[in-house]
Amino acid sequence: MITNANKCNYLNFLGHRLVVTPSSSNFGFRKRGHLTPNLHPACKTANNINQDHTRQSMQDDLIARLKQLHILRRGEAPSSSYYLDIKRAYGDAEAFEMMATRLGEKIPNRTNCIAASGYGGLPLAGALSVIFERNLSIVRTEPKDRSLPRFIEGYIPSPSDKVAIVNDVFINGETLQDIIDAIAPTGAEIVGCYVLVKHGEEKLSVPVESLLKVEDLL
Repeated sequence: MITNANKCNYLNFLGHRLVVTPSSSNFGFRKRGHLTPNLHPACKTANNINQDHTRQSMQDDLIARLKQLHILRRGEAPSSSYYLDIKRAYGDAEAFEMMATRLGEKIPNRTNCIAASGYGGLPLAGALSVIFERNLSIVRTEPKDRSLPRFIEGYIPSPSDKVAIVNDVFINGETLQDIIDAIAPTGAEIVGCYVLVKHGEEKLSVPVESLLKVEDLL
């Protein structure tokens, strides 16, 4: 179980522009660029914990929660011995918050834009955009209509932007490649692709990092 105390410790450890106010246990956002959190005294004891232990503890808690949600089910797909339903975890607020926060830790701070496409990527990109106060680019695989012949909605990247592409699961990289192809004409720098679960080897021109491997959930 991911407790509020553990969550407080972990967010303090990450320094994610989040602060607990004296009047509320909810986390409030700080402005982008504040790399060190302004910690409420009640949470300052988090500075004394071992960072590697905290990271591993939260990773273990997340894996345990995902297993409780049965996101990996065996024998349901004819072409595979198991079926990975990561979107089941999207419906669990606790698991979804932890996944987004943990994945965000992997994205370079210089990133100013999060890009995604489809049902697997967009909820995650939206959460990352809000949590870390970054612009959001919604990528379409096809133009919406002839009167709006563009592949990107929301924030349109420019050559000065640093874009992180996110998705729920990596299998063969087709979705990520489609997003790369849509972003490339803007001239923006793609800093990397970031996925929740990786199952397969990437063959993309952009590096791919994952929060978990499918083996972690077996």
